[in-house]
Amino acid sequence: MINLFCDKFLPGTLLVPPKLLRGGALHHNWKVTTVQGSYVIKKINPEIAKKPDVIKNYEASEAVAHQFELKGIPAITAIAIDSHFVHSFNDSLYIIYPFAVGQILPIEKITNEHAKIVGALFKALHACDLPVEKGSPHYDLFSNNHWTTLINNSKEPDLSRLLPSILKWNDLYRSSIPTLNKTVVISHRDLHYSNILWDGLKPSIIDWESAGPTNSLQEVLGFALEWSGIIASQFNKEIFQTILTTYSPKDLTTQKEAFYGWLGNSVLGWTEFNIRRAYDKTFTPPEQSRGLEIIKEKMIPCLSFIEKHLNELTTFTF
Repeated sequence: MINLFCDKFLPGTLLVPPKLLRGGALHHNWKVTTVQGSYVIKKINPEIAKKPDVIKNYEASEAVAHQFELKGIPAITAIAIDSHFVHSFNDSLYIIYPFAVGQILPIEKITNEHAKIVGALFKALHACDLPVEKGSPHYDLFSNNHWTTLINNSKEPDLSRLLPSILKWNDLYRSSIPTLNKTVVISHRDLHYSNILWDGLKPSIIDWESAGPTNSLQEVLGFALEWSGIIASQFNKEIFQTILTTYSPKDLTTQKEAFYGWLGNSVLGWTEFNIRRAYDKTFTPPEQSRGLEIIKEKMIPCLSFIEKHLNELTTFTF
């Protein structure tokens, strides 16, 4: 199928067979090389492709990425064909990117030098001051009844144990949103460590599909936590503080709201999707296996770590 897609959308003859790239937690990506150059073909996850306005939203987020690129942000942006970034082919959706040299660093190889660069990237993104259109940032919101039903149906003991904390955090997340919406910027919104390619100390930002409006402190504080290793159930305080001090947030009055905004939208949102992916039989067996792997190996340990260290994680000083 990828060969057929390339024949239709890419210039030149394929030099080698397409190579499936490792590491994608949601979509599938292939490296493709033709006589004209090298590209990455992203096939959008079928469940995401079913969502209403998915093409419109992807087109908008890639347009935002191009605006950042024009302002000097090291963004890897989609290639437009006939003025479109998203291409429908055989009932699937695809996006084409130029292939970028670099690698995703595992969390244990992230140094203080990388942290300084990441803090500066957040500062540069927010300083671009792209115009914010009318409307609030997007938040994934789920009722407590939804969480209870979802986790009870999974019959996963560790999720059942975490349910009281998830319900409490969900309430705090929802109540934080009105305050967070008072200070909004346009940004990447998903800048965790697997969305930067490093060529030495030169970064390239990939995966702009979530780009849009967000609270600035929520973004930098939340993803500083991710760069510090919290998804891997650890907390490198030096990395965290280096990102924040390099960024130099001007207003810390919404610190707890920013934490719960990130926890609800990023961590709980990803947990919810992967519980459904793991236990809902409308997903394909490979998708179910991937969801179960993420829940057991990443999200349950991460949520358990947050539960145990919540006081430290919500009373930052830097």
